[in-house]
Amino acid sequence: MFFDTQIISYAMKGNWDGPLQHGSIISIVANEFLLVQGNKPTQANYYVPHPSRIGYHLAMVPGLITGGSLASTSRRSYPFRKHLTDSMIMEFKNQHSTIIEYGNFAIARVVKDKLHPLFTSAVNFLPKQPQKLILARFKFLLEREIQCIPIQREDVETAFGLLARFKEHHNLKGNFRNSWNDLLILAAAINRGEVLETKDNELSKFAADICGVKPEKHIPFLRLVFPKQQQKEERRVTSSKGYLNNGWSVRFRNLGNNAYP
Repeated sequence: MFFDTQIISYAMKGNWDGPLQHGSIISIVANEFLLVQGNKPTQANYYVPHPSRIGYHLAMVPGLITGGSLASTSRRSYPFRKHLTDSMIMEFKNQHSTIIEYGNFAIARVVKDKLHPLFTSAVNFLPKQPQKLILARFKFLLEREIQCIPIQREDVETAFGLLARFKEHHNLKGNFRNSWNDLLILAAAINRGEVLETKDNELSKFAADICGVKPEKHIPFLRLVFPKQQQKEERRVTSSKGYLNNGWSVRFRNLGNNAYP
């Protein structure tokens, strides 16, 4: 079962009592929820390094990820630089701004292995209040055994097709990245034949129109069920290749040999 960012946020505030333990989120939801995504679409508020790029033993032992060339306790700069995490560059030619998602695989690994010391080191330069909020949210995910799944290339390609279809009859949100995040979440659920819990009425209606799924109402949220036996058909329906002619593309960087969780 997949949860979107709104559901996780509601649960964190105690306003959602549905099943959550051992559920899953994709890395985009984690990056939204943990405030990784910055105001600029090509930057992040902080960078979570992938353990394979700094030495796995450093990530596992409290107190070692300080000072030196890897990290700094100074609040004047990022403790970890961009090159220590993976990046996913999504380009929409001149139609929308380029988006770079940092830590797609790194955040999934850090949540999976519960690398609290590493994550704490990545945010220790932030002002006290946002740092406190981010760490509380990270702890919330770990305590509930939430699984984090990285976005794959096929998910982005499916989302490109969804975007082309969505723009035909629906309006994008004021901040394009918010709409794009929603479509990536939907694409990941479709590709894996998963159940998606969401509060987004418009996204649910869109999914119903193009995939033939009927949103199940569970106040105050909606449930979209994509049966695994229908995966191939649903992906065929949503895999519009029109984006290829528009110059839309995705590239991955700094994955390394051990990037996948």
